[in-house]
Amino acid sequence: MAALKPCPPVAVFTLEQIQKELPPPHALLSLLADSFVLFSQGQVVLAPPSHLSFAAAGINADCCVKFAYAVGGALWVGKVAAGFYDNPAAGLPSSCGLMLLFDQKLGVPRGILLERGFLTDLRTAYAAALTARALAPRAARAVGLIGAGTIARLLLDVLPLATQCRALVVWARREAAAEELCALARRAGWEAAAAASPARVLAECDLVFTCTPSRAPLLTAADLRARGEGHALHLCALGADAEGKQELEPALVARAELLVADSKAQCLAFGELSHALRAKLVREDDARLIELGELLSSRVALQRGDHTDTRFTLADSTGIGASDLAIAQAVYANLVNFELPSGPPRHQWRNSLQATGAKL
Repeated sequence: MAALKPCPPVAVFTLEQIQKELPPPHALLSLLADSFVLFSQGQVVLAPPSHLSFAAAGINADCCVKFAYAVGGALWVGKVAAGFYDNPAAGLPSSCGLMLLFDQKLGVPRGILLERGFLTDLRTAYAAALTARALAPRAARAVGLIGAGTIARLLLDVLPLATQCRALVVWARREAAAEELCALARRAGWEAAAAASPARVLAECDLVFTCTPSRAPLLTAADLRARGEGHALHLCALGADAEGKQELEPALVARAELLVADSKAQCLAFGELSHALRAKLVREDDARLIELGELLSSRVALQRGDHTDTRFTLADSTGIGASDLAIAQAVYANLVNFELPSGPPRHQWRNSLQATGAKL
């Protein structure tokens, strides 16, 4: 038997190196949009996510592991992402993790991205921006952020890609955190104010993002009714990415006229939709339910002119490995001057979004 060849060296990159090689914002938005479209078309294969809670150890933390590859791709990706939610009190970020890249034909490791959860958080914010570009009311009174952590901070940078609104209302469990985020937003050109409750955010804003690790509803159907009529609403829930997490009351979810899931399977298993499903307020075959990739590749729900003044759309984002694959590959390719294989033709999401008045 011939001697085996040694595996090629594995390149290891720090967060600082990774941040220098990020694609420009519009390019990143584009490649992540394509990742959702390809996933919904069955061109990206995901392993079932694995979740680990540290609650039994009395630690306010959880961890998620995801794997993905694209049909005809050059690399497959594994990602470990953890949230240790009490870290900010010690002056440390709550997010941590890394991404691993492997040769898709040979299986050998090619690269390690020590991104400390940054790429996971960033792709989450961009996913929120994609739903907002498609579904946000044209003349939103204000943008609402429920939560003031890492995702909320990234949304300040990403949301200008999705809306021209620069009025911001923030709620966080710690008033000081909300005020700190408001100060940061003002320096970035927003008009920002803190709210006394999540319900107040919902009452004053037409484009709302929930980004907390909550395990009990922060917004209810009663809060939605209190908004009254006359203002459309797009609500994007980002926090429920594992079993037990919940930011929205099922009765509120059931009121939505359109339900957008990054992955139907994941959202119905452990996202906000899972709670509504168990309450029998949403069905697995619900006619209102589509995937983000389906939304971006079709004209479904993208005709803003069809929106009524009382339209309520809801996006449930659990985070999918297709996005991890897309962002990890793009950064790795820039870092090592690696040429990725040309993928299928660009999809119709750009034309659909441009029809709504969005600028790319």
